[in-house]
Amino acid sequence: MAPEILSPMSELTFETDVFAFGRVCLELYSGMPPYTEFRHDMQVVAALHDCIRPANPGPGRYGRHLSQELWAWILQCWNQEPAQRPTAS
Repeated sequence: MAPEILSPMSELTFETDVFAFGRVCLELYSGMPPYTEFRHDMQVVAALHDCIRPANPGPGRYGRHLSQELWAWILQCWNQEPAQRPTAS
């Protein structure tokens, strides 16, 4: 969930989709959802609010390492500023 969605007046946008796509990429690559170190949903919400991003998962369940290039791109998807996230073009 993109941090801007935490606002009660928020709307779903292309930028929130890009943020979510970065999360999906991490989960598909590692086999684990983001923020597995947290036990409670409210901890995840607090992490989003405080701009704490998931750590690079390392080899994950499937033994694959994220390349530095892919990890950098995923981090761009999670940019706090929606306008700074990648586009589909």
